[in-house]
Amino acid sequence: MEHSVGTIVTSPKKPEWGLGKILAITGTSAMVYFQDYPEEKPGDAVRKMVLRPGSLRAAENQSNPWLDALPPYREGKPLFSTRRITMDQAIAKFLKKYPSGFSDEGYIGDLKSGERACKMQAHEMFSESLGGRKAGELLAEGDAQEVVKRVKHVVNTVNLLYPSERTTYGEALKDEEGAEAYVRALFAYLDAPEPREGLFDLYAESIRRLPMKEGGTNPMKWTILTVVPFIAQPDRQMFLKPEVSKQAGQRLHFGLQYKALPNWRTYSQLLKMSHLLLEQLKHLGAQDLIDVQSFIWLTGDK
Repeated sequence: MEHSVGTIVTSPKKPEWGLGKILAITGTSAMVYFQDYPEEKPGDAVRKMVLRPGSLRAAENQSNPWLDALPPYREGKPLFSTRRITMDQAIAKFLKKYPSGFSDEGYIGDLKSGERACKMQAHEMFSESLGGRKAGELLAEGDAQEVVKRVKHVVNTVNLLYPSERTTYGEALKDEEGAEAYVRALFAYLDAPEPREGLFDLYAESIRRLPMKEGGTNPMKWTILTVVPFIAQPDRQMFLKPEVSKQAGQRLHFGLQYKALPNWRTYSQLLKMSHLLLEQLKHLGAQDLIDVQSFIWLTGDK
């Protein structure tokens, strides 16, 4: 069978390498990335394969969510210096810290330690104070400032934001007009049946328009943008911590198409990766994107 760049293949002689994708072809050789090949240094998972009968076999399914989202390569060489780890290696790293997986007592923790309990408490607090029709009714009654107050209170109960970010967020919401526009855009986005680009953009724009205190920090940050949606809907929204998320994406070889300025493309890629990870982590007890966020944090952490 004639292969071309982009073809998803397997190596009959090395089935343990898993699925591969042809990145470049030169003469009778192909540079192929194999997703289960363990790397010792960046680029090891790209193997030079001689295109002779039987050396590569086209996969029955020519679409794979991980291979379709590979980060950029040029002529078969990665454009980054991060060593890729396989999913099995990432899971092993997680289990080294939390041997019982997502049911580990150390992982669940309490309101002062661990990963899950404090975030679930924030989610439950959000649901009780702003869930259902509560936020919509308050906004319809013209009491946007009560919504702002409750949102801020929930954010302050969890340690997802750095103290400086929490201060920036609080200062920006002191402007009543800007704060009202923000919560209206926020709940329009959250009330949609699923995350949508147009509503996401309007929500992001409401944060961009928040006033910045003289000499202060711009509130238009990924952490500030994603913290409330994540707390409100951990089944479908993700928290984006830039450096650790970028590092996790590179290590897992998923192209987040990251840009520092919040944008839908990056966020939608993060959601895709997060839901793929959730499916692969369910056997360890993962329930939602709270668990995935913790896995991403540990995967991307040094």
